[in-house]
Amino acid sequence: MKDKRNDMIASFFPKAGLVSDPKVVDFMNSLPQTFSEAERLLSSNSRYVDENVLQNRIRLAPFIRKFHSEADTLHDNIKNQWSLLDDPATKLFVSTHQPNLFAYGGVFKKVVLLETLKTSIEKYKEGRIINLFLIIDHDFIDEIWMRRAQLPSFHHSSGLLQLRFSVDRAKMWQMVCNIPRPRETALYNWKRELVSWIKKSSSSPSHQKKMLDNLNQFWEEVEIAYSKARSYSDFNSFLMSRIVNSIWGYNTLFVRLSEISQVFINGFKFLISNLRLYTDILRRTEQTFLSQGISTGVSSTAYKKAPIWLHCKCGSKAPISLSAPRKLAFKGTCISCKKELILDLADPDNPDLSKVVDYISPRAIAIPLLLSRDLEISCYCSGKAGVGYLMDASIISKHLSIRWPLPLVWASKDAYRGLAQNQALNAIHMEILEAERRLQELHLINNDYGKKIHDLVIKRTELVKANRSLQGILEELFQLKEEQRRVRREIEIIDKATKISNLSPCIIDYAVNFGMVDTEKQWCRYLLENGDLVTPVSFNQDRNGKELRTRPLSSWDSISDTI
Repeated sequence: MKDKRNDMIASFFPKAGLVSDPKVVDFMNSLPQTFSEAERLLSSNSRYVDENVLQNRIRLAPFIRKFHSEADTLHDNIKNQWSLLDDPATKLFVSTHQPNLFAYGGVFKKVVLLETLKTSIEKYKEGRIINLFLIIDHDFIDEIWMRRAQLPSFHHSSGLLQLRFSVDRAKMWQMVCNIPRPRETALYNWKRELVSWIKKSSSSPSHQKKMLDNLNQFWEEVEIAYSKARSYSDFNSFLMSRIVNSIWGYNTLFVRLSEISQVFINGFKFLISNLRLYTDILRRTEQTFLSQGISTGVSSTAYKKAPIWLHCKCGSKAPISLSAPRKLAFKGTCISCKKELILDLADPDNPDLSKVVDYISPRAIAIPLLLSRDLEISCYCSGKAGVGYLMDASIISKHLSIRWPLPLVWASKDAYRGLAQNQALNAIHMEILEAERRLQELHLINNDYGKKIHDLVIKRTELVKANRSLQGILEELFQLKEEQRRVRREIEIIDKATKISNLSPCIIDYAVNFGMVDTEKQWCRYLLENGDLVTPVSFNQDRNGKELRTRPLSSWDSISDTI
């Protein structure tokens, strides 16, 4: 068990050594390793929430209704689901993510995991469960994955087809909820690039037709999401909702973080009133983690900041710090317009947030704390990238006596051969492990050629000075350079192929190669038949798109990380 736990720690934090810190060990041990373990733990976790929490949940309903109405995903099963918010016995399963451009598969896998858990638990146990997806739409648009989606492409020199959303530099520090939706020409250009990618990557006309049909079906949802959206954030989150609620028929409820600060007003007061303890625990926890070689991704100065952002009229926000402890006053500088913002809450024992709550939002670590305290969620499903923040939050929750939910991370990678992955395999005629070893050998050979060429160039200069014949050395130089060019061409091809193999592609790669319906079926089937949340998920599909009954996991399958 110890080795397995340390293997898990290493997968989340590659630079960490053998970690013995009890805080890390306890957190890692709290993560279910299998679907059945998560199911068992969540089934046994039953309780009624108190009146304060119940009222907070009820306050969510109009914001959920607003989102689904605007996204045109206000189906009957959605209406039935939010009615459960006023039942104190209802459990809340929560996942979160930013509204990234054509989000990665791992974002959708979190929803599939929670929905499959919900369905399995409800089959044999009475109880009511809501799956809630919280859209983190107050982050800055400068975050690269908010504006870029990647697909593997053997026809691009980098091995990547990148779809980009361009933002004026002056708006880079705006919150994503305040960024206008893309122009129609952007959608046209993205689809044109994707059609070209499919045509260049397809192995046969029938295969090409199937992939284009898959793209067209997916793009219908893209265009509907676009037609309903008023902002860039809405465009991306509406598309997620349409996939989850319309294509898959899930009753997962979506809500924007930027709209629900009123729901967390008591939680904000609680965190601010306990600011000194919050920041002290965060500082000591981060120091401990760093001493163990663990980088959580949290800023080294995060403990100096309040757990909230203060929004600016320009559409950006400011990190704020305590400026007058006795008055509980905060100030900070807007990241975008550089204006100084001040938040004076007067009474330290009873801070008044009523007039400013719509202008504040939680920082990353505070999000699971507020969800736990104010909505009493039963589980929180995170991606690998969020594990560091989640560890900090779990430790802070214990010191603040906040009931902590079951943390879930579906860390499995997806393994499959799609259009580009097959092209990469056919180009190098070797398995990925063999290719990586060959790449190391080729770099050594290339370096050796470089040294020999360098020595011959020096010798050639000496011969020129001595007015001696250069024929022999020029022939040797020519031969060496030709050999080096051959080696470099091989390096380029294998390097591109390995990059394609290890890429974490966006959801379009799944949509084109499998279709969204089959993608969900394969994830769901894996959970129910295998259920290991760590080992790779092997997709069953041959090159012609026909599902296979079984296929062993090849080391050359496309590997995509869970986010």
